[in-house]
Amino acid sequence: MAKKKEIKKKEKYYPEITADDVNSSLRDLIRHIPLLGFIIIKMKWKFDKRVPTAGISKNFQLYLNKEFFKTLTPKERVAVLKHESLHLAHRHFDRLLDVSQPHIAEIAKEISINQYIDGLPGTDFPTVEMFNLDRNLSLEEYYKRLLKQAQKNPDKIMCAHGNNPLKGDAEQIKGNNISIGEKICNDAKDYAKGIGKETSDLYEKVQIIPTDYKAKINSLVGCQPSTTKIKRTNSRRSKRYAKSPGIKKELELGSAIMGLDTSGSMNKEELAKAIDVAKKLRNKCANLWLIQGDTEVKEISKIKKNIKELGIKGRGGTELTPIIEKAKEFGYPKLPLIMFTDGEVWDYPSKKDLRNSVWVFTREDTARSFHKQRPGVPYAVLL
Repeated sequence: MAKKKEIKKKEKYYPEITADDVNSSLRDLIRHIPLLGFIIIKMKWKFDKRVPTAGISKNFQLYLNKEFFKTLTPKERVAVLKHESLHLAHRHFDRLLDVSQPHIAEIAKEISINQYIDGLPGTDFPTVEMFNLDRNLSLEEYYKRLLKQAQKNPDKIMCAHGNNPLKGDAEQIKGNNISIGEKICNDAKDYAKGIGKETSDLYEKVQIIPTDYKAKINSLVGCQPSTTKIKRTNSRRSKRYAKSPGIKKELELGSAIMGLDTSGSMNKEELAKAIDVAKKLRNKCANLWLIQGDTEVKEISKIKKNIKELGIKGRGGTELTPIIEKAKEFGYPKLPLIMFTDGEVWDYPSKKDLRNSVWVFTREDTARSFHKQRPGVPYAVLL
């Protein structure tokens, strides 16, 4: 009798995941919930095999298991990042620390944040519905109610604890350096207040503030392709060269594009200085197009010489890619692009998309961060 061939069940194939895939999900999170996205940024995530799914180290670094993350859809990745950031946003690192039942405290932490998340992978994540509890209660109240349920049905509590795909991620931050967690949360709150929501239609007039950076402005123009223009002047003829009229040589930039970050994190003084930069650039250019934007392009205008004030539109979140895409419609990268920003943005366009551009920052720390991420792209700091 012939032996039956054993049929091996094929394992499902998942395409390899890269850091760019995770950063793409992070950009989605920071667009919709800036505070939570910024928390992930401050935690400086990395792939690590030591955690089965995801976890936070004692120094508040976020570890992600690469094999687990590549099985998730983009929406599920956003949900997991949101889950981890909510642990810090709700200060789970210094709540319910010395309780008698730490595993129940962990479930309380899980259900208290999972009620605000859609799209978590699978069905095993503990939820308030799983324990017939009301929504929007405090963490401590959930712990008290779970303790009562554990007295009647301990198996249900243990089962929920054991089947949780992210089991232990709340417990891992217990006893961490609280001051680091507090700083991350406070920085995130300040950032979220600054940038507001996804986009905004706020309009305000901003008057120019003169800057003493003429040499820097000249160096910005000097980074761009320029031509030498010879002008004949009406100056007196030289006695030595009586037959030669006065000649003056000067560098001139043809047309250029300036991108202006009008997100909520840009204060009025920074915007006023940006107008001065536009004015000085315009005096060096034949034409200067100004593209304003927060998370989307809000205004396109042609700068006139001797501009004194400008209507600013935007004041929402920060996403500079739409400005660069719009600049391409006006001839970039053939025409040079000068981008003015405070640098409060998670990720910059790729280096190949930044050809023939100069980046002007209002802050030194964000300028250094940009230089690390995009070495070789010219930049300046306009403090």
